[in-house]
Amino acid sequence: MKVSRRQADRNRDAVLRAASAMFRERGVEATSVAEIYHRVGLTHGGLYAQFPGGKETLAAEAIGHAFVERRDAWEDLARTHSPAECLRVIVENYVSAAHRDDPATGCPTPSIGAEAGRHDGPVRAAYTGGVRELLDSLSHVAPGDSEPERRTAALRILSTLTGAMLISRAVDDPALADEILGAIDPAIT
Repeated sequence: MKVSRRQADRNRDAVLRAASAMFRERGVEATSVAEIYHRVGLTHGGLYAQFPGGKETLAAEAIGHAFVERRDAWEDLARTHSPAECLRVIVENYVSAAHRDDPATGCPTPSIGAEAGRHDGPVRAAYTGGVRELLDSLSHVAPGDSEPERRTAALRILSTLTGAMLISRAVDDPALADEILGAIDPAIT
C-alpha cells in the first residue's frame, strides 16, 4: 500500500527525531537502523528512499536536527532575557543533573563529539556545522566589548560546558559527577 506524500514526510520526520535522540543517547555506531525504525513503528525497508546515503545520511541529518533544537532553544531564551540572564540560564540548564541524565534530549556536543571526530564526511560536517551554530548563538549573549571578544568567550563557554558534561556522564561515581557539574559557575565567561 502506497503512503501519501504527507504521510511519507511525517514518517521521515519521526525517523529523524528518533535517530536524533538515539544517537545522542547511545551513539551512532551503537544504534542500528532497524532499532530506529522499530522505535517509530516502521520497517527499515524505506531507509534509502528517505535517506539516499543510508545510515551515514540519516546520522548527519539527525545530528543536524539535534543541533538545531539546541540552537533554537538558546535563541528563544535570548528573545526573552537580557544577554547576561540568558547566558546564566543556558549554563544552569546545561550543567544540571537533568541534562546529564537525559542525553537523548540534551546537547549533542558532548554526546556525539568523540564519535564525530572518528567520522569523515557528512557526520563530521554536520557536527562541525552544529558547533558553529551554537557558537554563533552564544556569541550573541557572551560578554565582551567586541565581536572577537564575544566569540572567544563563546568558545571558552561551550568548551567548558561540553567538557564538564562529557566527564560527568563518563564517571561512575555519582558524587563526583555532581561535583564536576557543580564546579561550573553560572557566571562563566
